[in-house]
Amino acid sequence: MKNIYKAYLYEEPCGRFMGEIDGVYINTNISEIQNTPIEFYADSKQSLLSEMVKFLKGTGRTGVLRVVN
Repeated sequence: MKNIYKAYLYEEPCGRFMGEIDGVYINTNISEIQNTPIEFYADSKQSLLSEMVKFLKGTGRTGVLRVVN
């Protein structure tokens, strides 16, 4: 069974894009930011999705990245 990672994309007022992947959190021992989604930034949706896929592959995660919004 494949893992499905839900990607949330947002366009900022300055024209840049920000995204988060549901279930992919910052790995830290600082309690204030534990269980906080990792944020990705890029100048276009295509490059943002590319960075997200690159991160998932780099951390050994496999499956499908699905854009939710």
